[in-house]
Amino acid sequence: QLIVFATIQPIMFFLLMAFVFGGAVASAGDYINYLAPGIFVQTVLFGSTQTTVGLAEDLTSGIVDRFRSLPMARSALLMGRTLADSGRNLFALVLMIIVGHIFGFRFQDGFLHAAEAVLLVLLFGFAFSWISATIGIALRDAEAAQAASFVWIFPLVFISSAFVPTSTMPKWLGIVADLSPAMLRRAQAKLGRGAIVLGDALGLPFRDSSFACAISVNVSHHVPDLRRHLGEARRVVGDGRFAVQINTRENLEAHWIFEYFPQAKEPTLAFQPNAEHVERVMRSAGFQRVRRLSYVFEDQADATFEALKHRPERYLDDAYRRNTTFFTRLSADVESVGVERLRADHASGALRAVMARYEPQVRAAGDSTVFAGWGGDGGR
Repeated sequence: QLIVFATIQPIMFFLLMAFVFGGAVASAGDYINYLAPGIFVQTVLFGSTQTTVGLAEDLTSGIVDRFRSLPMARSALLMGRTLADSGRNLFALVLMIIVGHIFGFRFQDGFLHAAEAVLLVLLFGFAFSWISATIGIALRDAEAAQAASFVWIFPLVFISSAFVPTSTMPKWLGIVADLSPAMLRRAQAKLGRGAIVLGDALGLPFRDSSFACAISVNVSHHVPDLRRHLGEARRVVGDGRFAVQINTRENLEAHWIFEYFPQAKEPTLAFQPNAEHVERVMRSAGFQRVRRLSYVFEDQADATFEALKHRPERYLDDAYRRNTTFFTRLSADVESVGVERLRADHASGALRAVMARYEPQVRAAGDSTVFAGWGGDGGR
């Protein structure tokens, strides 16, 4: 009975999140791949709470006293309980992968990496089983143990980007959910002697007029409110200067990629403002003078989605696509069909003709656009 109900619960969570809340977050196909890994982790975390209840029941039933009279290791009870719960977690996790596969979830990087991911999730659940065991031993009452186990599990599961983008959360909560010490350490190593400050583009943690100038690169299309983002920039530079790089609608309309992924065109362009709109928003944010310059990437050092339109083979790299917003918004089926067409045209040379057809539009609109704003009377 425990196995049955322990597997029904994550399936219900998966279906509810995907088909009740999923429409408010993303299209169903995209959200399944976004949601499923979070559900996998949630499954083993909730499964680890059974260790709390099981140990509390064992302590109150007297069976632990019987075990103590037997010639067995003192650790056997705890190890047996945590390993048994890990076995149940493995069963539930495999079942959830099957359910996810039915509704469109796909591992993106081959069997070996998929197996490593499953093992990591199981080890994560095993580690939390020991925390649950500690709570069960301390409380010794099954009802209290069950209530206590969810008090700390629920915040850990739901205060994260596993189910919804952190940009939809209150500012302080989004910062907590996004906090990644490992990511910050890597960024600090690249920066060298500079300082990294964790913040929110809609509420920068700086005083008014803190800087004489500032730049924003590849950020604006991730924020839900461009006006607030640019208003914050105006506040922290005061009468200084601010430059923001944005891939405008005009820039993206010149991209040949939509020949291979036509279903992505309207959803992608919907995220991108046109150049005149950006200028108007910058002026309404308080910048007294605004200039813009569109440009074409002459090399691929930037390695952004727009820069790599001139190196299409990079779009065939699974690792690159997994970390690029354009591709993560695609359903697995749409991505697979488009990539196969792109791979075939790249191998045959037909892609060169497609790129040549778009080249005049690229040169006219540019790959990307930089907008410069002056908070004071400068730039005249």
